[in-house]
Amino acid sequence: MKDILRLLLSIGEASEDYFLLLDDKLKIIWANKAFEKRGIKKIKGKNAKSVVEKQYFDYTSAVYALKSNKVRKVMRNGTEIVTMPLELEGKRYAIVFSALQKNISVAKNIQKTLKYDEGIYKSVLDNMIVGCQIIGFDWKYLYLNDVLEKQSRTTREKLLGHTMMEKYPGIEKTEVFRKIKICMIKRISQKSINEFKFSDGSISYFEVKIVPIAEGVLILSDEITDQKKAQEALLESEEKYHSLFKNMFNGFAFCKMIYDRGKPVDFTYLDVNKAFEALTGLKDVVGKKVSVVIPGIQKSNPELFETYGRVALSGVPERFETHIDSLGMWFSISVYSQKKEHFVALFDVITQRKKAEEEKDMLTNKLKERIHDLERFQNITVNRELKMIELKNKIKALEKKGG
Repeated sequence: MKDILRLLLSIGEASEDYFLLLDDKLKIIWANKAFEKRGIKKIKGKNAKSVVEKQYFDYTSAVYALKSNKVRKVMRNGTEIVTMPLELEGKRYAIVFSALQKNISVAKNIQKTLKYDEGIYKSVLDNMIVGCQIIGFDWKYLYLNDVLEKQSRTTREKLLGHTMMEKYPGIEKTEVFRKIKICMIKRISQKSINEFKFSDGSISYFEVKIVPIAEGVLILSDEITDQKKAQEALLESEEKYHSLFKNMFNGFAFCKMIYDRGKPVDFTYLDVNKAFEALTGLKDVVGKKVSVVIPGIQKSNPELFETYGRVALSGVPERFETHIDSLGMWFSISVYSQKKEHFVALFDVITQRKKAEEEKDMLTNKLKERIHDLERFQNITVNRELKMIELKNKIKALEKKGG
């Protein structure tokens, strides 16, 4: 039974999720390092109900598990809490672990129903949903489960009793073997991302966790080929878009808005493209606040902060034109946000266009003034001619009477 407990604790140490071992009074006998990483320390010997946060421990489930069987419960924050009973040397215990669905959980792969007999050691490993293999100190395969068979695309019969070097020539030159060797000799758990090339040329990726055990090492492997390909596709897509923004003619700035009591007061440049410097003349702005890059801009252009701050919170894109007094330039700006409190500004300098529009407006006004002057002159001239004609007509009338 000590082997069973040792195996369970080894799995717990390899897990990134919370893992507890409680006695029948719900006192903590053991907790894995995941608790310490999150600031939960010195809890051994204390009652789990009083020291563990509610989202990672359910008191009712623990009590029920001690009396009967496994309990699985999903908490409000999405954390799945699994509580299992365990009997060792006539004493009742409870194993509690959290399974954050976004992480790869080793602990949650323990068999569906534990049977407390001497076969539990093998049963635990057989029923795990990750690949599991045990390598002896002589580097021979001692055990592998069904999942590992599928992952390795081979059978137990072809591996058991053979060394890793016999079945995979050259493996001793790989990074994963180096870590297996460290675990085997120094008895220190290791982690690795392993790229494995099969005989047909296809490649798979595995997240590997190596744990020291009495027989040698326990290797847990979870295939992450789909995630790896998705990450590579995303990275390629991001690189394409980044290249697009870096080489576009419009200025590009990715920024984080800074708020003070809900009011936008400043922002930090996180990334800019070449056109940003070429258009604005501003250099080495990444990592700096705009208040440092352009002193006094908060007072001269408060509308800029209002618009950026509004978009960074609402996510609703806006487009506007503004004059930056400190730079003496007009800008046409399109701003949008895909992450709260962050925004992207795409802009073009339109100072020449604005000057042309001002000159056009000035010429138009001058032309209107001249037309008005001409109209006044015409009115004066026409009125004078009409008066002359009227006067001549009167003179002719008088001449007729006198004649």
